[in-house]
Amino acid sequence: MIVFQLLLLAGVAFLIYISQSKKLKGDKKMSILFFTILSIGLFYGTTYILQIEIPSLANKMTSIVKSLQGMKT
Repeated sequence: MIVFQLLLLAGVAFLIYISQSKKLKGDKKMSILFFTILSIGLFYGTTYILQIEIPSLANKMTSIVKSLQGMKT
């Protein structure tokens, strides 16, 4: 099941790439932004499928603020 989900994720990313590649050929900054967002999505999608816990920046910042305020996290 995990292999199917990973293949599905890769297939969707490939379809997004194919559909947007012609529009992004002339604009270098937009293509860099597009591939950055696509790779971040692939990374987080893969970690979700493989059930790897990655603490988010928001959760880390919340725990820092709570510890500064003296609250238990």
